[in-house]
Amino acid sequence: MVFDSRWVLLVLFPVGYLMTAGRLTGSSSEYLALTVASFLGCGVLLSQLGRRLQLTLPFWALLLLFLTHYGQLYWIGVDPAALHGWWLPDLEWMSEAPEVLLGAFATTTLGFTSFCLTASLLLASLDRNCRDAADADGGINHQKVFRTTLLILLVIVPATSYAMYAGHIAVMGSEATSLPFHLAGLVYYGRLATIPGLILVMLWCADQLRSRPYLIATFAGACIYGVTDMMLRASRGSLAALFLPIGLLFVLTGRMTRRRVWSFIAIGGGIVALWPVMTLYRLSRAAEDPSIAVSLRQGLDAFNSSDLTISGVVLDALRTVVFRITGAVSLMPAVGASLRPLGPLSATSVTSFFTTEVMGYPAEAVHSSAPSLLGWFYLVGGNLLVIAGVFGLTVAVWMMWRQLRILRLRCLHVDQALVATCILSVSVDGVLDRLYLPTLSCVMSVIVCELVTRLGERRHHRAADSAALQ
Repeated sequence: MVFDSRWVLLVLFPVGYLMTAGRLTGSSSEYLALTVASFLGCGVLLSQLGRRLQLTLPFWALLLLFLTHYGQLYWIGVDPAALHGWWLPDLEWMSEAPEVLLGAFATTTLGFTSFCLTASLLLASLDRNCRDAADADGGINHQKVFRTTLLILLVIVPATSYAMYAGHIAVMGSEATSLPFHLAGLVYYGRLATIPGLILVMLWCADQLRSRPYLIATFAGACIYGVTDMMLRASRGSLAALFLPIGLLFVLTGRMTRRRVWSFIAIGGGIVALWPVMTLYRLSRAAEDPSIAVSLRQGLDAFNSSDLTISGVVLDALRTVVFRITGAVSLMPAVGASLRPLGPLSATSVTSFFTTEVMGYPAEAVHSSAPSLLGWFYLVGGNLLVIAGVFGLTVAVWMMWRQLRILRLRCLHVDQALVATCILSVSVDGVLDRLYLPTLSCVMSVIVCELVTRLGERRHHRAADSAALQ
């Protein structure tokens, strides 16, 4: 398996150091010490990550996220111009400033070593003979669950899609739609809390039934839904956001076959190919005509008339995907602003402060910036809170993951995939002052999946459960 080669990840640190050491010649000893600390911390954690993924998945996800942050810093260190266009012109000097790069690297190292040591201790305390939990699905009629879920999706998907289009809800690059009774938020989060989870339930049932037709039909339906959501929201990442939990589900159930790996690679290639078209489509839809057909035609016309090359498209898509994962792009302005910590009393307004005071956007501006996880902690309490905050987050994630395994969940692996996706989403954006929104959405999604799955319980299994409780 790929995780048997986990030690290869350590190569990132010496290679990154050698490529960027020339930018930090004035602080070479400090930079070397930080690199060694990062290397050792990662090594300690990797020594504990040899267990099964059902036990360690959230820590793997956070580890890969931190390594992406390091990758961003190394990329900026090699090519400071890579960030031009991401920030307002007043901030672009930071990408050229060695002291800002070193400060961001130091903050990242403090957070990363805090995570590595905490996660290692938690995993080391786990009984070596601890067995993986499995879905408590012995009494589930998977075919009935599949059909019930399909009927629900046939109602929810068209209804919410029409509401999204008619209300111009959650269109990227546009101002937020204001509808009576918070209907825009109810439609968007209701859709988010039901459809992806129910698609996972259908895929899980198809795998349990070993039904290739069910699996192909569900996978194709997921692709259609993802592309439709891209069109409705002008979002380049909708398809990727949908297939992340699907990939996690296959990994958790041990069903990530070679054929499925190639399917995900093909989907990734399709996302890259659509990237420039969707960028132009978003600009057209946000600025001119809300009509999907008109905006798509304008995006295709603009793409055909441009002089883009295949290599240019791939490089731009890669750069956008890497830097879109909120990390160094947000942490560097927070560090470079040289602000005093805001203090815990301002924790509810960190995101708006970051937008206006750090990034320099007007309060009413439409943008995609977020403070990042480390940036949020840094703005509130400096590097000290970065260490303590990452420690607390790691412990909270561990307790939540263990609790999932203790509960008698009927579709445990589906619920784990949804929770792991939520953990990644929160950790990527770092909008902790609005943590309740993704958390509630995730909880509702887990509840919906459990309710639908339990509708397919066989009667004798329910009777057995009731007798056990008495």
